[in-house]
Amino acid sequence: MYNGKVETLAGDLLHTGEANLHSKVEKINAYSSGQAEWRQSRKWLCLRMLFYPWFAFWRGYLLVRQFLNGWAGFIAARSEAFY
Repeated sequence: MYNGKVETLAGDLLHTGEANLHSKVEKINAYSSGQAEWRQSRKWLCLRMLFYPWFAFWRGYLLVRQFLNGWAGFIAARSEAFY
């Protein structure tokens, strides 16, 4: 819950994703490299690396309903698991 002042934006808020798969993979690699450095001392990182990609894929594919987008949804769920 937010306790501050809430206002309506005057214009449209446009969100554009990555232009192509190559730029998405570059962005994912930059984020994952930063996380790997931050979590280097964590003992449970190996277990997380083993199980989290499967969880991320199924969360995106089924719960976020990416399967409705066909191959594009499958690729989006796979790239989320790759991240």
